[in-house]
Amino acid sequence: MTEATDVYGLRGRTMVDRDGDKIGKIDDVYEDRQSGRAEWALVNTGLFGSRKTFVPLRGAQPDGDDVRVPLEKSHVKDAPNVETDGELSEREERELFSHYGDARS
Repeated sequence: MTEATDVYGLRGRTMVDRDGDKIGKIDDVYEDRQSGRAEWALVNTGLFGSRKTFVPLRGAQPDGDDVRVPLEKSHVKDAPNVETDGELSEREERELFSHYGDARS
């Protein structure tokens, strides 16, 4: 699902966890610098979407109008806080990969 042609169709969609529980709305998509593939979704989470959380897109699949990821909502909730300045640093990516497991293909 996360090929370059699908990236723009992800913004504004609802992300759900593997059980169908709502995680939040996809605000932005971050691509890998080398491959150009969509790698992370920036998702508005928390009460009233007040927090922005990075979620890996590996294994993401369409589920009606939603995007389903193979993660538990609680795992996303516990993700490290990372600046949302348009680009992930190598250190930030390492933190995220450490939390989620190496989600790269």
